[in-house]
Amino acid sequence: MRLAGAAVARVLMLLAAALLIIASASAGENNTVTPHDEVRALVKAARQLPMHDPKKEQLYRAALKLSPSDPQALFNLALLLQTSGEYREAARRYREVLKQNPADALAHYNLANVLLAADNPDTWQRAAWHFRRFLFYVDHGEKFDKAKAALNGLESNLAALYAPYRDKHYSRDQLTDRLSRIEPADTVRGSSKYDGPRLPLMLNFAVQSATLTPAAKQQLDDIAAVLSIPALSEDRIQIEGYTDSREHPEFETRLRYARQRADAVRQYLLHAHKLKSERFTIKAFADLEVISPNNTPEGRAANRRVELYNLSRGSKVTAPLYH
Repeated sequence: MRLAGAAVARVLMLLAAALLIIASASAGENNTVTPHDEVRALVKAARQLPMHDPKKEQLYRAALKLSPSDPQALFNLALLLQTSGEYREAARRYREVLKQNPADALAHYNLANVLLAADNPDTWQRAAWHFRRFLFYVDHGEKFDKAKAALNGLESNLAALYAPYRDKHYSRDQLTDRLSRIEPADTVRGSSKYDGPRLPLMLNFAVQSATLTPAAKQQLDDIAAVLSIPALSEDRIQIEGYTDSREHPEFETRLRYARQRADAVRQYLLHAHKLKSERFTIKAFADLEVISPNNTPEGRAANRRVELYNLSRGSKVTAPLYH
């Protein structure tokens, strides 16, 4: 289902506006129709049509042509796309809703299910995060029960997938191997994101802290040595900071902790080992991606980590959702 062109959209908008004018006139009200009125009329008309009527999508898209950020039109179009199995655009539309209102619980719930429908480990992390956000805002009901069950299943799958990488100190040979790998363009079902040029560093960050321990510095000394070998000496590295989900109730604050951790690693590599600053970028992901359930102290400690990603050999660079 796609919009049949500007002419169709224009006709639909004029029809909706005309209907609104007639309704206003019959009620003895002011006959002036604003763009906001047209959008509301289009959305209202769309909601009254059956789910599989092609005009339903056309009306929502016509509303978005008038007001591209209208939350009702965005949400309802996303829901329609979700039910039609058009998950890629549905996810994009739900994200647009959440950029305007990060506390929209139902958008979190629906987006989590869209990501879950992809049945790909690359999307499990984001699906789990959106289920957690939904559960933060909602504490009862059928959707609450479903979200909780889905989150438990996702965290169990993620824990099993990433178990080999937790609580690990890498030797220089292991670091060289990991950071030298070329990332495949396509994800193979059952594979781990750590099969490519990416590795998680268990640096034992305390809660709400970015302080590097002596053991953390020892691991970073080995990393600096590996990044100085001829094969890797010019590669660009992204340093990503993460938190557990309970370090602070505010997501923006958790993002700040994550960025501080990534920056602490960057500063150590620059000042202790004189590596070139232009080789490094930092990103903050907070608790968007976990490698262990957050319901135990050990799991939360594993999630308070930093990851290195070799941008020069990678093919799937991700970015934070709202930062």
